[in-house]
Amino acid sequence: MESIPEDWTLFFEFLTVTGLRISEAFGLRWEQLRLGETLRVEVREQFYRGKRRKLKSGAARRDIPWTVGSPPD
Repeated sequence: MESIPEDWTLFFEFLTVTGLRISEAFGLRWEQLRLGETLRVEVREQFYRGKRRKLKSGAARRDIPWTVGSPPD
């Protein structure tokens, strides 16, 4: 990730681990991040053309397990 500015590294690592599209990541709300014993991200909306909107299909609405590992050296 040497070509990514340091300020954006964590964001792109989050995209990589979760598989979210950028529009879905920008559409997340705090209440959609489940940080209890089982970590997961609830994908319900996206940010498109400057507006928050529901996903196109029911299949796009999903819960993604989020495994947090140790940071790379």
